[in-house]
Amino acid sequence: MREIQSQKTVSFEENAVFFVKSALETLLTDMGFHEVDFSFENIVPDPGFRSLLLESYAGTEIGRILISSPDLFVMHRKKDPRDGVFFLKLIAMPRENKPKVVRIQEEILESYNRYYPKGKIAIIVISGEARAPLLASWLGKTSQIDLSKMKVFDKFIYDNLSIELNQELFSKLSSEIIKMYKI
Repeated sequence: MREIQSQKTVSFEENAVFFVKSALETLLTDMGFHEVDFSFENIVPDPGFRSLLLESYAGTEIGRILISSPDLFVMHRKKDPRDGVFFLKLIAMPRENKPKVVRIQEEILESYNRYYPKGKIAIIVISGEARAPLLASWLGKTSQIDLSKMKVFDKFIYDNLSIELNQELFSKLSSEIIKMYKI
């Protein structure tokens, strides 16, 4: 018989990622994308198995691939697969002491650069800022992401995929993110 695992405390940042991931799924579907939750928790839903991977296999290649999985795998119904297929990795800024640069853990960056297609992982930063609550850029070679060089999500999608977002849905999402950061 399996032991009942104690509930993990969820941080503000984890809640923000969960909320935005769910909202992005609606927004992406509206734009003609198919998306699937590609996160470690979804790929490996069994908590005991996840714990085993984290405790005993985190240093193995398969462990690194699974543990560092991006949050969403996205495909566009009508775009050429070279352009319309990518991954999203969401990062939520803390409410206070927001840095100007976000860092991706070196192990995660190494895994993405080694096992995922180059130029196909979009980093989405949930900033909570009124001017740009959701920022995006393609993952580069460095673990540091300068927020001033990122684009607002709707502009990023348009500039890279020539697809316009449903502005009403995007405005609602942006408003909810801003509210979440003010609470």
